Amino acid sequence: MADKQTFVLSDEQLSKIITAAVTAAKAPNPVEAREIEKQIEADKRRTMMQVEMAKAEEEHIRQKKYGCSHSRHPQGAGKMAGHAAPKGTGEWTTGGRLCGRNEKTGAPRAVLICQRCSWTWTFEPTIQELDYINESGMLGMAPPTKEKYGDRLIQEG
Repeated sequence: MADKQTFVLSDEQLSKIITAAVTAAKAPNPVEAREIEKQIEADKRRTMMQVEMAKAEEEHIRQKKYGCSHSRHPQGAGKMAGHAAPKGTGEWTTGGRLCGRNEKTGAPRAVLICQRCSWTWTFEPTIQELDYINESGMLGMAPPTKEKYGDRLIQEG
């Protein structure tokens, strides 16, 4: 009779063999691995494109807001009527309304908005400005500046 040899494996060796077998069974075949890599690369490209598109949109909005003169050539000004005019010339493209009172001081608040770029100014009007707003509204009102309004200009942007 032939001698039979017996293999004796420790628990640790058996565990390593089983783990290696399970890992090999779960591993994708080469075709599946290529497909997975292609999908990962496509996801990376899509994410990078989304980031670039967001940056471009943010830059466009920034240029629109900071590049706006908040004024236009007046109607009847020929072929340029309604087009953007240099800052401070032409008609202001603003409008707004009163929007409550300051919680601390009780002073009225007003919001002015550029109808071309959506830039807003929140400020506390003086009594004369308040009378003007109540009588004529805020359509075409000149935007407030930090130099002219000082602390009364609450928020800009």
